[in-house]
Amino acid sequence: GKGLMLAPIFEQKEIPDFLIHRCINKGLLLFWLLWEKNAIRISPPLNITKEEILKGCQIIRETLDEIWMIVNTFVEKNKLLSQMYLLFFNNFRI
Repeated sequence: GKGLMLAPIFEQKEIPDFLIHRCINKGLLLFWLLWEKNAIRISPPLNITKEEILKGCQIIRETLDEIWMIVNTFVEKNKLLSQMYLLFFNNFRI
């Protein structure tokens, strides 16, 4: 039948959880794909307007950017901690 459903799949299952909750808080209704924990279900009505599509895409993009910033911040902090750990233990002698 006719439909506009999309189901992007992500590598980590935490991303869809965060994305769905954040988008709902911003006014965009998304769902989990039933059996695939790494996917989200985007299923707009057939009578959606171009403006609504653009707004929904904007919300998803902003939320994905937030996720990207959080992941990068976490990775950079872990790199720094790893460097500090190595410096400490390379200079520490028993």
